Amino acid sequence: MDDDHARASAGTTGDARCGTNGGRFGRGVIRARRRARRGHGSDALALAPTTTLSDVFRTYAIDAHVSARSLNACEDPPARYPPTCVDAERSATATRDFKAMSSREHQDAMATMMRSQPMVLKRTGVLGDVSSKYVADRFQGLEQTWDFERVASALGASEWECLMCPSSKHKFLVCDASKNAHGSYYHIREPEVETMRCKFEDFVQCARNWREKSILFDAEIFTAKTIVNAEDIADPPPKSDFDQRCPDDFIKNVCSGIDWGWFNRFTRAQRFGQLLSMRLVAGQRDSLNPARYYLEESIHLQVNGRRRILLIPPKHSFGGMYPYPVAHPYDGYSMVDLDDVDYGQTPAFTSVRGLSFVLEPGDFLYIPRGWWRHEQGLSKEHIHLDFRLLHGKRPRARDMAILPVSRSIEERLAVAEGIHQIKHWLKVIAEAEDANWIDLSTVKGHKRIKMTQMVRDEVDLNLGRGSWQAFLRTMIDGRLDPTPWLNISFREPLYLTDKPVHVADTRNELEKEFPEFYVAKLKKEGYAVDYTPVSVFNPTHPETIASVPKA
Repeated sequence: MDDDHARASAGTTGDARCGTNGGRFGRGVIRARRRARRGHGSDALALAPTTTLSDVFRTYAIDAHVSARSLNACEDPPARYPPTCVDAERSATATRDFKAMSSREHQDAMATMMRSQPMVLKRTGVLGDVSSKYVADRFQGLEQTWDFERVASALGASEWECLMCPSSKHKFLVCDASKNAHGSYYHIREPEVETMRCKFEDFVQCARNWREKSILFDAEIFTAKTIVNAEDIADPPPKSDFDQRCPDDFIKNVCSGIDWGWFNRFTRAQRFGQLLSMRLVAGQRDSLNPARYYLEESIHLQVNGRRRILLIPPKHSFGGMYPYPVAHPYDGYSMVDLDDVDYGQTPAFTSVRGLSFVLEPGDFLYIPRGWWRHEQGLSKEHIHLDFRLLHGKRPRARDMAILPVSRSIEERLAVAEGIHQIKHWLKVIAEAEDANWIDLSTVKGHKRIKMTQMVRDEVDLNLGRGSWQAFLRTMIDGRLDPTPWLNISFREPLYLTDKPVHVADTRNELEKEFPEFYVAKLKKEGYAVDYTPVSVFNPTHPETIASVPKA
């Protein structure tokens, strides 16, 4: 029996037998049927050498992510931020394997996110999971089905706005055109990023073939049209809220390629509010979305390719990140160029510390509102979905109120006193110099006194009693001034020169009297000029005199 068991385990077909290691039928050897040993019937297939499930999954995974496999073998582009601003220990503890977590570790991860701390969850299966032992439990989602070609096929001929920038910088710093009026206080004369409407298929061709310019696809594909309670959130979201340009095939892919049941159970457990919007972002290797913040909760699902992302807590907003003013065209971005930090201009950046993650296909990233995000593409082609959600009934951390409070104060002062006076009045309020600048005998003075007190009360109410002076001083430090360095490389067009150019008059007496001779001279020098048509005969013209025969 031992010899038979050995032959069965070795996969022999002459006298194939199967061994059992206990269970319902005890221990022993099961002989193959005679018909199967002869190679006939369906029973013969059971004796054929089989491939283990792990080998099947490994082959499938490699075929599905060829680009990820090839890029993992080569060196990633260097990080586009100073290495000193990364807290490596905290970054490591903020990455969890969802399937490998114990019940206690799962509760700890959920509690960490409830305290508005970022977290990366790997192997959640929200974008697909084909590693299950049973075929019925496998789920092919966007992670297994989406790449540039398939997204282009699903989006069809619909046109979307793409961002373009010079390849030398490869940085997409988007300018808000509504705040960039000519002659405004923070006017940017030549924004580096341009927009272009094109199909996703055209975007793919440009991304693969352009050398002088870089391109990024960043489009909002879903926007909630009505506000609903968290308990009434649809599973999946309603098709009517998708952008009208999204074809039915694309909407079907999004609705069936994401495990919306798992996603909504997570958002309910975390007490998030409604899903506000969904963005589809696709880019290239080393493309950079520089540090910026949003006031909504965010969840990133990495669909294809790899990205590196640096997250900086909101407590550093006025302690090193130097956010652009609310009225600035670059509102929402940091004034610090993390590619090349100028510590002389932004000295407080030395104290900034954040978390760094590398996202791979299938990864789930939670970004709390107010956190700065600095995103860099690592793969030749990468795709991710960005979900924005309401804060809901979650506890509010005090640091998260820093940016909303500062924005509210700047907007209030801009309406009352003008954009160019925001810094002056913040100084007056911060140093308690109200009596020196306000005439209480006038109506305007009375309004200003109320305004200054409202600013102090708003800071104390949201950030703690007695914190108004220190906070207002940090708001002023290094901010709220014009930004001339953004226009330092501006090239003035010829028709918009700052002052007129005077050209010396080199005409002789004949050319002054008869301009056509001067026109002929300019033509010989290469100028694109033409003769002025003359319909009146001039008998004294030199050419006329020369053509008259002598008597």
